[in-house]
Amino acid sequence: MSWVGVVGILLGLLAYPWATIRRERRDFAFFMILYLLHVAAGIFSYQLAQTGASDSALYYYDPGHFYGNGFGLSTGFVIYMVQWMRGLIGGTYLDYFLLFQAFGFFGIATLMRIFQEIYEEIGQPQPVFTYLLLFLPGLHFWTSSIGKDAPLFFGACLALWASMRLTRRYIVFGAAIVIMMVFRPHIAMLAMAAGSVAILFEKRTRPALKFALFCIAVVGTGVVASSLGSTLGLDLTNADAVSTYISSREEVTLRAQEGMNTAVLGASFPVKLFSLLFRPLFLDAAGALAYLASLENLAFLGLFLATFANVPRLLAVTRNILFARYALFFFLFVAFLLAFVYYNVGLGLRQKTMFVPAILVLFVAGQAVARSVRTIRPPPVAQAN
Repeated sequence: MSWVGVVGILLGLLAYPWATIRRERRDFAFFMILYLLHVAAGIFSYQLAQTGASDSALYYYDPGHFYGNGFGLSTGFVIYMVQWMRGLIGGTYLDYFLLFQAFGFFGIATLMRIFQEIYEEIGQPQPVFTYLLLFLPGLHFWTSSIGKDAPLFFGACLALWASMRLTRRYIVFGAAIVIMMVFRPHIAMLAMAAGSVAILFEKRTRPALKFALFCIAVVGTGVVASSLGSTLGLDLTNADAVSTYISSREEVTLRAQEGMNTAVLGASFPVKLFSLLFRPLFLDAAGALAYLASLENLAFLGLFLATFANVPRLLAVTRNILFARYALFFFLFVAFLLAFVYYNVGLGLRQKTMFVPAILVLFVAGQAVARSVRTIRPPPVAQAN
C-alpha cells in the first residue's frame, strides 16, 4: 500500500460530519466500527481478487486496452477513470480498492444520516436497531472493491436523501442521477422515472408538471428498454460486454468455491425475482461465504416481510411521505428490471445492493411512523369498578 491507499482511508473518514447530525458519542462509536468493518471488507475483497477472475482486474490492468478508446460510460468510464488516475498519481492494486471503498462508505454514511433525519423529523429517539441495519455484510462487501458498485450505491443513497427535501435538495438529486448515469445509465433512468412517478402521485403537484413528469417517466423507461439489447451477448469491442463475460466467469469460480451461484436463466419471472431477493437461503448454500450470505438474506427476508406485510401502514406511509414513495418505486423498478435480466444467484447478491437502501429506508420510515403513532395515542380511559 502506498500513500494513495492512505488517502483512500482518510477520504472515508471524512464521511463522519456527513453521517450524523447530532455529534453524539454513540454516533461516533457506531461510525468508527462501521468504517473499520468497511476497510476490512475492502482488504478482504482485494485478497479474493488475487485468486480468481474479477471485474476489478479489468478496471485496474485494462487487458483489452479500452483506455485508448477514450471516454465512455459504465464499464468504459470506470476503466477510463482508473487508468487516468494511475497515470496521474500511480498507486497499487490494493490502493484502488481502498479508494473505491471510500465511495461505498459514503453511501453507508448517507443511510446513517437518513435514519437520523427520519427520527429527528418525528421527534422520537432513534432506536439502536437502525444502526445495526448498517452492519449487513453485503452492504460492506459489495461496495468495497474497484468497480461500479461502490459509487452506484452512493448515488442511490444520495438520491434517497435528496428526496426527503426534494424542493430544497433538487441539485443534490440531480448530482445523484449524474453519478448513477456515468456508472449504469439504465439505473439512472429508472431513478428518474421513480422520482417522476413519485411526484406524479403528490396531491399538491400541478397538472402541467404532472404531465411533464409523466413524459420523463415514459422516456426514461424507453431508454432503459432500448439499452437492454447491448448487454446481451459478447462483443470484444464493447467494454461492457467484456465486463459481463468476466463477471459470469467470476461467478462460475465462486460457485465452485462456495456453492452459491445456481443459475436461474430458464426459470419463471417469480422464481427469478425471489432468487434475486432472497437466495442463497441455506438449502442452496455450501461454504462459509454462502452461509454468511444466507444469514443476511434471512435477515433481509424479515425486513422485507415487516415492510410489505402490513399493507395499510405501507400505503399510509407511501401515500403521505414523498421520499417513502420514491423509495418504493425505485425498489420496484430496479428489482423488476434486474430480475428480468437475471443470471444467477452470485451475480444477484452483488446487484441487489442497488435497491437494498430503498428497502431499508422504507422499513425505517414505517417503524418510525408506527412508533410515533404509539407515542401520541392517548391511553385508554380506566373503567370504574
